[in-house]
Amino acid sequence: MKMKWISLSFLLLFMSTEQANCKRLISISFGPVTIGELRLPINLENFTVQTAKAHKSIKFKAHFVKDSLQWIREANNLLTPRARLAITIYTTSKDIYLQYMNNPVLLEKRNGHYYTELYVNLFSPGDVQIVANGKPGGLIKIYATPSTTKENRRLIDYSCSRYMIEFIGLENEYLSVGCHLARIGKWGSERPRLEITWSSPNIKLSDGSSAPFVSVITGTNPVVATVYDHKKKKRVIKIKALLPKRLHRFKTAYGFGPYFLDTKENDMIMESRVAPSFMLYGNFSVTDIASIRGFNATVWNGSLFNNLGIYFAYDIGEALDQRVNVVALLGGQLVTFEHKTNSKLYNQFLFPQGFEVTFHNPFGWENYLAMYGMLISLYRVPDYKNLWVRWGKKVFWELNYISWTNKNRSATMWGLSIGLPLAGFF
Repeated sequence: MKMKWISLSFLLLFMSTEQANCKRLISISFGPVTIGELRLPINLENFTVQTAKAHKSIKFKAHFVKDSLQWIREANNLLTPRARLAITIYTTSKDIYLQYMNNPVLLEKRNGHYYTELYVNLFSPGDVQIVANGKPGGLIKIYATPSTTKENRRLIDYSCSRYMIEFIGLENEYLSVGCHLARIGKWGSERPRLEITWSSPNIKLSDGSSAPFVSVITGTNPVVATVYDHKKKKRVIKIKALLPKRLHRFKTAYGFGPYFLDTKENDMIMESRVAPSFMLYGNFSVTDIASIRGFNATVWNGSLFNNLGIYFAYDIGEALDQRVNVVALLGGQLVTFEHKTNSKLYNQFLFPQGFEVTFHNPFGWENYLAMYGMLISLYRVPDYKNLWVRWGKKVFWELNYISWTNKNRSATMWGLSIGLPLAGFF
């Protein structure tokens, strides 16, 4: 069976390679990118490809390839669309190439013409220059047709949704905005610094600089700037954001709700019945990808079960345009148990390990989180399982199941609780 799977893998690899070779498309892209989520419908007919010849002996044409549009996320957290621009040049010259985004592009020689395809960022297209015999041979410009309707042409990325970003002055233009929040100031009194990266295809500065642009907000004051559209018409824009005054590294929350608790000690079994519960949560942010987390869950109904855990959490992967990330949990716990028939407390240290998967902005619900996590004992004795599902923002709902068994003692708790923010420190 193993050999069959290996053979099938090689067959699929061969088929995909052959299909790629058959297409024979030359598509050039500059810089690392990540395929992003399509959140704003784009019609390539709204983008004009304008050509201008600089030499009589050179004829050329350029157009966007049908169905070549895709969204990408760049290193600066900006989500923008790109499409393949097909360029065909008719000339007898052998010394010809393109200049695009400060990169020389050499061309494929076909029967009677030269050909290539460039990936063009539609929100920051730049100009494509044809160079023949060391001299300008032609120019290709791309711009977006301004909207005359109320169609939505703005994409405010999920990374900005918490900060109530507002753009004034670019109402009829395509616009994409991405954000990154950094900490400034001394430890214990850190403040936010919001870097806003934005791009609009027709907008330039007075010196001709084009998108992407970076704006920084550190307080309540807006960013104000003078820009020019593709017709060189002056515009004054204003960018606003709502930021917290402080950034706390240590955040706490508490929760409560109806749970069921089953306990057993020797032959004394206490069957499941509704029990009150109280939860405490803590999260100390060490870096952007690492934190120290703690929790304490207490349930009692005559019997007592308390579960205290402290874990080092670190990001190990992400997917779906950074909306899903996986966090590893490495740490230990203290279980406290008291059966109703025995007034003596029993304490045990455990070292179950696990992970948590977080889905940011699920189903388009901005600022919401959907989580699934689990901690499982690495040994049969004691046996321990902790599973949870969480949904919400600062206020969240959590469905939790914890099971612990050690020889003649056992406890199982499960139920639904609501979590509320408590306080922030440092």
